[in-house]
Amino acid sequence: MELEKTLQMNRLISFYSDLLTPKQAKYISDYYEEDYTLAEIAANHDVSRQAVYDSIKRTEEMLLDYESK
Repeated sequence: MELEKTLQMNRLISFYSDLLTPKQAKYISDYYEEDYTLAEIAANHDVSRQAVYDSIKRTEEMLLDYESK
């Protein structure tokens, strides 16, 4: 299931990335395309892991919403 979700998110990212803010695009790209951990992304952007997690979850929901429309 995790592999399927990753493949789906990568497809959605490549298709809808222009609709994301630069921060959203970078976080979700780092997480799904570059396979960085939340801690690595947080350290690279000087934010908390929770902030990265929240942003990624919101962005996932946005991408799925764009796809459903």
